Amino acid sequence: MKSKKYLWIMTIMVVLLAGCGGGGGQDEPPAPTSVPPTSAPAATPIPSAKDHMDQGMEYIEQGQYEKAIAELKKAIELEPDNSDAHRNLGTVYGELNQWEEAAAAYEQAIELDPDFGEAYGDLVGAYFYLERIPEAIEAGEKAIELAPDYATAHNNLGAVYANQGDLAAAIAEWEKAVELDPSDPMPHNNLGLVYNRQDEFDMAIVEYKEAIELDPDYALAHFNLGLLYAQQGVADNAVIEFETYLQLRPDAPDREKVEGWIAELESQDAEYVNAGGGYSLRYPEGWYYTEDGTRVSIAESKEGYEAPALESPLVTLLVMPLAQTAQGFGLDESAAPTEFLQVMTERVAAEVEEMEGLQIAGYSAAVAATSGTVMDSPFRGNMIMILVEERIFLAEAIAPPDQWDAFRPTFVDMINSLSFFQPQE
Repeated sequence: MKSKKYLWIMTIMVVLLAGCGGGGGQDEPPAPTSVPPTSAPAATPIPSAKDHMDQGMEYIEQGQYEKAIAELKKAIELEPDNSDAHRNLGTVYGELNQWEEAAAAYEQAIELDPDFGEAYGDLVGAYFYLERIPEAIEAGEKAIELAPDYATAHNNLGAVYANQGDLAAAIAEWEKAVELDPSDPMPHNNLGLVYNRQDEFDMAIVEYKEAIELDPDYALAHFNLGLLYAQQGVADNAVIEFETYLQLRPDAPDREKVEGWIAELESQDAEYVNAGGGYSLRYPEGWYYTEDGTRVSIAESKEGYEAPALESPLVTLLVMPLAQTAQGFGLDESAAPTEFLQVMTERVAAEVEEMEGLQIAGYSAAVAATSGTVMDSPFRGNMIMILVEERIFLAEAIAPPDQWDAFRPTFVDMINSLSFFQPQE
């Protein structure tokens, strides 16, 4: 890092000492006692260029950028050739997104000190925002030549490469920035962005989380992680990250848009995953569910589920081995889903209004419109069977007759959200 030049102003205090002379003969009157002179008030020290620059840096740390600009300009008035002051002024303009002014300040620093590699590295960012891409690349290469260990130069040059679509070069620069300055969260955030663009979502999440671990107040990393979670349908996590972003940036210009996203995400369904059964689906946010192995019950509330009579919609999900189920039903394993479903409806004494075969999530399935009585309460509903490789997935939804028509679309959405995977033991 280039050392700073300091101007010291020395105030020399001159102390005047008054001497007292002795008397002459006895006839001379004694000399009067001398009265010491009143001390003049000490002169107020005049702030030096270094004082103004130090004060400006403090203002930058405090986010008081206009005051920082005023102090740095005073430093430059006292020392026009102070390249550090010009560079720091460029930094403040960058914080205010005043990129023309930032570029001019960095350029002045370089004119005063042509070997100022760090100023070249900072200039890359200003040129990038001004869309002066060829000059940004040239400045970045010069920065790395003069100051190869300046991590910001690598980070800024990586952003230029990413903007040009050269993701491999961008990753290389950001990884170098991380190597040079492991405490800087910015290159981790940038790596997360490029991994997201490459659909390497797990790696993107790792990088965003690393950025946040290094700086929990890094609002942009929370925002980007929230976007990725929203893209993946992980609504709860997305909401947390977006809310954190708004807490860190209460005056964010996109606040209204982000609040809209939060409201939309909070209205979305939650996700349920049954590892043993090898499936996942989405269900209404805030609903209650209970599971026993691969058997799951989902209800509007715990009270509704535990009620002695059917008072509200109830969904039951169950995964059964195909071979054992076929044997128990007296069917061949190759039987059609409608055959399995016919036996099941008979065993639970449900009346079948209509039944049809169809495909669900890419597998052969059957659905029946049912009605009957359960817990001494009448119901209407649907029962679905899906043959998934060596297992059978059963879903049954029932509701009081006057609630079924309103609930049925919700159940259909749940079934349409089904995703199957290899069961985990």
